[in-house]
Amino acid sequence: MVMNRYTPDTPEMVEYQRNVGFIKLLLQRIIPKHLSESGEVAVAGSAALHWYQQQNGVGPTWSGVGDVDIFVCGHNGADPLTFKSFVEKIKHALTVTLHLSIKCKHHVNHYAIRNNAVHIYDITVYGIQLDLSFIQSPDRPSIQEVVADFDIDVCKVIWHITADRYSMSDIVREHITRCRANLQGWMFLEGGPGTFDRLRLAMTMKRIMKYKQRGFTFLNGQGISFDTDVAPVNIWYIPSV
Repeated sequence: MVMNRYTPDTPEMVEYQRNVGFIKLLLQRIIPKHLSESGEVAVAGSAALHWYQQQNGVGPTWSGVGDVDIFVCGHNGADPLTFKSFVEKIKHALTVTLHLSIKCKHHVNHYAIRNNAVHIYDITVYGIQLDLSFIQSPDRPSIQEVVADFDIDVCKVIWHITADRYSMSDIVREHITRCRANLQGWMFLEGGPGTFDRLRLAMTMKRIMKYKQRGFTFLNGQGISFDTDVAPVNIWYIPSV
């Protein structure tokens, strides 16, 4: 989704902010009722970053996001069946309790976390501009462990749904304020990157371009190129730090 910049007082941004406010209230109403004691569900990534920027007036100005990544950690995301059961309860709350019209699409991402097939349910609430992506986080009991794997540091912003607060490291907060970004270190075994690393790096490159368009300047990285099975891809090799 290509984002065009516009000022906060335009009709488009006012409508976007209205949608964000509705989504926040919606999540705060339905999520806590269905969490297990050992479960944690939080928003992280570009949506949490943009909401934090808007609330605090920091960082570059960009128009927003098209979807909200909601990470389901701990017991609720431990295995596909338990995760599916959790999502079904959310769908029931949306449709039966709140009488909203939705559509839901399920898919599996094999490259988000090494050696894990991550299940994702994308829920569209009709009349709302933002889609909800519920992402299973196997082997990640806390949202802090999830964002530790993120490739771009300014995306490591967490909105804690039940507490209605943001958390991030001091360096991430500083980078957002200064419109800067840094990349997670990569280390390749002898022989260079394998297929998994090539695919993840290709996705990272796309995100680098997206955040450069959003006004962030990257602080590290040096260019190299390699071929994928589909086509040559220019990518950055980031030394391990």
